[in-house]
Amino acid sequence: MQILEGEGVTKYFGGLAAVSNVDFHVDQGEIFGLIGPNGAGKTTLFNLVSAALVLKSGVIKFKGEKISGLKPYQICRKGVARTFQSVKIFPNMSARDNVSLGALFGTSKSIVSASPKEADELLDFVNLSAMGMVPARDLTLVNQKRLEVAAALATEPELLLIDELMAGLTPTETSEAMDLVTRIRDKGITIFMIEHVMKAIMGVCDRIMVLHHGEKIAEGIPQEIATSKKVIEVYLGE
Repeated sequence: MQILEGEGVTKYFGGLAAVSNVDFHVDQGEIFGLIGPNGAGKTTLFNLVSAALVLKSGVIKFKGEKISGLKPYQICRKGVARTFQSVKIFPNMSARDNVSLGALFGTSKSIVSASPKEADELLDFVNLSAMGMVPARDLTLVNQKRLEVAAALATEPELLLIDELMAGLTPTETSEAMDLVTRIRDKGITIFMIEHVMKAIMGVCDRIMVLHHGEKIAEGIPQEIATSKKVIEVYLGE
């Protein structure tokens, strides 16, 4: 089953097409990767899916239902959550409260029912069980990224968009992040992820799509992408 579909997805900034007539789909239960050079339109595509930006043309569907045109909170409550290339957290709030806020945004829960226990369980899942009362601003970069993932998971998504989780991490932290992505999928959550760390994208993804200057230039399993002459030429290099 295709959980997310895009048909003719297009977005212009001025006269420049940031995303141009892109067709794509994400199958339920898979880890689907999105790669390409800086400025290729990857984050713009995520912004269109999550309604941070408005489509110029095309349509985006979630579980067969059109979601393009909805508000961000409406899309989130249908089961689509995301993280950001630059971490978006509430720096003066504790890690636990950041996660609890995610639950309030993504569901119809009341403040009372967004329990600290649920937040603590998610913090434990992302290996932050000891950091619940720590102000988010005092966490390291890798832990802020994990916190953002936990807050996204608190919305109870069926599809999680992850934007460069591994950027700026050490090799050990990258391996741990890859494990986290796999464990999220094992919980039954479909993953759509942007990443520049090729070890990560090739190691965890079932399929990969490549954008270049806003256009889709390739799509396939990791081995097909790694050996594509066009992808090597514009992105991977020799």
